[in-house]
Amino acid sequence: MTPMMRVIFKLCIGLLSLLCILAVIGFFMPAHYSVSRSLVIEAPPGRIFDYLEDLREWRHWDAWHEMEPEARFEYSEPSHGKGAHQRWVGNRIGSGELTITGIVENEKLVYDLYFANFGSRSVGKLELEPVEGGTRVTWSDSGGLGRNPYMRLLGRFFDSWIGADFERGLQRLKELAEAPVPGRYRA
Repeated sequence: MTPMMRVIFKLCIGLLSLLCILAVIGFFMPAHYSVSRSLVIEAPPGRIFDYLEDLREWRHWDAWHEMEPEARFEYSEPSHGKGAHQRWVGNRIGSGELTITGIVENEKLVYDLYFANFGSRSVGKLELEPVEGGTRVTWSDSGGLGRNPYMRLLGRFFDSWIGADFERGLQRLKELAEAPVPGRYRA
């Protein structure tokens, strides 16, 4: 064996060892993740809920539409209320589907989220709580990471990755809901 082949062999053994160590660590990581962010919006719940319950309105505030505006989105008819869904395909955001599974008018919207690229499913919620000076909006998402140890390792970063998207989306929602818009208001 030449000296160069020995170096390559040792690098391969080292890389394989690292992958095995990461796999073992991954097996001990949680198989579930949960992400949540909140923001107080100076608007009544009804005004905010208008932007939540109609999936066509999400393009004005959610981070994924902003991330890849050229992605293709398809909406069910109607695009609002329980059972409404949207599908998307994009180079950056991948492909998936979101379906509204529960609504409590002006209080809560629950949805199922499916990312086809990862074969992962999660449950998301947008909850509105009247507070002094406005409405606290809490956006949360939780799901399983399965048995794949590498996915469980990635799950450690979901709070910062997904959380940043939630923060951006909530800030955009705040800007929309707090802006004066004649004729668009529900108490």
